[in-house]
Amino acid sequence: MRKIITLFLCFCITNSFSRDFLEVDEIVKKYPSKVQNLEAISSLIKKDFSSDSEKARAVYSWITFNIGFDVAAANAMGSASSMAFSYRDEKEKKAKEIKFKESVISKTLLSGKAICHGYSMVFEKLSRLVGLESEIVTGALKSDPSQIGQVNLAIDHAWNAVKIDNIWKFVDTTLGAGYISQKDDSFKPDFNGSYFFMSAEDLFLNHYPEDKKWLTVNKSKLDFSKLPLYYRDYFSGNYEIFPKNGIISSATPNFHLEIKNLGEYDNADFIFSSENKRTYLNNDNKETQFDISLVGKSGDYLTIYVNRKIMVTYLIK
Repeated sequence: MRKIITLFLCFCITNSFSRDFLEVDEIVKKYPSKVQNLEAISSLIKKDFSSDSEKARAVYSWITFNIGFDVAAANAMGSASSMAFSYRDEKEKKAKEIKFKESVISKTLLSGKAICHGYSMVFEKLSRLVGLESEIVTGALKSDPSQIGQVNLAIDHAWNAVKIDNIWKFVDTTLGAGYISQKDDSFKPDFNGSYFFMSAEDLFLNHYPEDKKWLTVNKSKLDFSKLPLYYRDYFSGNYEIFPKNGIISSATPNFHLEIKNLGEYDNADFIFSSENKRTYLNNDNKETQFDISLVGKSGDYLTIYVNRKIMVTYLIK
């Protein structure tokens, strides 16, 4: 969880799922924001929605609307490994796990704040209360440029799988809830529907599961390490940025960038980590392919923006 702060920087959202489930979201906004137990919310969800997809969305929306990211707790804990507990046998493990989860959920509801494990535990329990099968998935989150090219990343994040029509779908309520302000290191609520029912391909771009049963694409940990750093606005837009290899060779004088679905009125620009200004990419002729000079940029990070929104970062080696 220690890397999650970087990923939250300066984003906003809109995507097709947000539109598809707009009515669900509007109903859920009227639910109580503070409750002592999740049964109060599950009763409302079961009353208002019949399909499993709508119930899952209602669970996702209530959590992301009402639970803020606990910056202080994240900084204090450092990583999800701080939450481990000891046990002598499977029976004791199960009992302690249940007790631990209930404690985390109670604290989350009381404070209205959580880090990734709290978000995922609330989603798991509330999903089960409305009749859905759900599990917590732990793994690595690629959320900082320094992780580009790193194979052995810490198990520092948790998200969820929920079964809909006998198919596992993925959600990340932590990333869906908002972002951390770069200015004052505080959490800013900003609902993001991009992390609800993420495709396996999109999920892989910044999530790598600890248990490979949740790796539903034919990719490896090495493949994951080579990816650029993708930010949440990348997922909420319709753009596709190439190349998909996050490590650029400085031996090549120019970096060839392609931004698919870049519209006539879209503006793209970039910045090197060694500089403090962005450079505009000329789109006057509806260009979608650009060449960026890499001369003298070895060791830098190159970050691409579209319409002032941060999209992707590459490492130059």
